[in-house]
Amino acid sequence: GGRGAPRGGGAGGRGGEQKAPPLYGKDSEIKSLNSKKFPGADAKHTWLVEFYAPWCGHCKKLAPIWEDLGNAFKDDDKLVIAKIDATANDLPASLNVRGFPTLLLFKGDGSTPHMYDGARDFKAIAAYLEGKTGSKVPADFVPLVKEAPLKFNDFEKQMLQFLATDFQLPWAEDGTTISGLYIAALIVFLLFVAAVALIIAVFSRDPPPPKKETKKEKKEEKKEEDDDGTTPASWEEEEEEDVGGGA
Repeated sequence: GGRGAPRGGGAGGRGGEQKAPPLYGKDSEIKSLNSKKFPGADAKHTWLVEFYAPWCGHCKKLAPIWEDLGNAFKDDDKLVIAKIDATANDLPASLNVRGFPTLLLFKGDGSTPHMYDGARDFKAIAAYLEGKTGSKVPADFVPLVKEAPLKFNDFEKQMLQFLATDFQLPWAEDGTTISGLYIAALIVFLLFVAAVALIIAVFSRDPPPPKKETKKEKKEEKKEEDDDGTTPASWEEEEEEDVGGGA
C-alpha cells in the first residue's frame, strides 16, 4: 500500500506530460544509478536502492527522508544508499518493480534482492538496515526531517515492521539473523510458561492444618450436647441396671 502508480513510458514521465523536476540535487550523498551502472552479483557493499518516478507524490514525500539516510550512512564501509529513476531506465522484469517508490536491498552476493515494505520514516528504515547489515546511524547524527508523534495506526505499522525484520545476532557472525516474528513468538511462549508455572504453584500448595479446638470451645460443645434433650450414656446404663434388678 502507499505506492504510486506503475511507471509510464520512457523518460518523459506519464504519457507525454511535462517532465517533472528531479527529486535530488547534484550534491546529494545518495548514489545515482542507471541501467548500465547497477550493483551486480560481485558488489562489495550492500545497496539499498530506491526505484522512483520524479512525478510520484509518495516519492517526493520520501525524498528528504532518503537524503537523511544518505547523509547518515555516507561514511559506512558496508552500506550504500542509492536511487534510480525507474521511468528513465529499463529495469529487469525479475526486480518486480510495479509501483513507486519501490525499495530493494541488494546484498551483492547474487541473491534475490529483499523488498522493504515497512514504514517509510527514518527510524524504521534505519532499524531495518541495522537488522539486515549491522550498520548503525552515528550517535551524533540528527535527521533533518522531524517525525510526527506516533499514532495508533503508526504503532501498528511499527509492530508489523518489527515482525517482518531480521535482526543480526550480536554474538554471531555477520549475516546470522533472527526474525522479529520468532522473537515475538519466543516472548509469548515464555509468558505462557510463566503463567502455567504460577497456576501450578497456586493450586499445589498444602492445605492449611486443621484448627485446634480450645478448652473453652470444647466446654461449649459439651454443654450444647447436654442441652439438646438426649439422655447421657451414663444415665442409660443406670436405667438398664434397675430394670434388670427388678426382674
